[in-house]
Amino acid sequence: MVNNNLLRLLPSGTCVLENGNNGRILIGNGPVYCLRTAQSQLTLDNLRVLNVNALQHKELSFLPELSDEELLDFILALNPTDHVGSERCSTSINRVVDCDGYAMKWNRKLRQRWEHGAKIYVKFGYMENISKCLIISIHPSKLP
Repeated sequence: MVNNNLLRLLPSGTCVLENGNNGRILIGNGPVYCLRTAQSQLTLDNLRVLNVNALQHKELSFLPELSDEELLDFILALNPTDHVGSERCSTSINRVVDCDGYAMKWNRKLRQRWEHGAKIYVKFGYMENISKCLIISIHPSKLP
């Protein structure tokens, strides 16, 4: 087990919540987690794609299908400047997770950041006392 308070930049209960579109609950003072600490933790405990929509996007929105290994490489290549927002998310298993969203242009063949690559969006977070990085959303980005 991991103490996820070490990952958090925002201690539990200090998130500034804002109403977003379509019932979304945004976290206005994110990022919630220290990206570098999360990346270090990922190399130890890996990840789990948690939501049904994320699983479907991982399988159907990418050709070929986005593997867990490539998703791991993608997250490990993120920089803090790739952060595009934070929000409180409900999962397919009726849990609530504070999440950070990131977007980056990515070369799938070379598995590295590439300014001419397709932009991919990932949103992830952690539940208390669970060390796996929980992938809530992964899909081609709609952001410029």
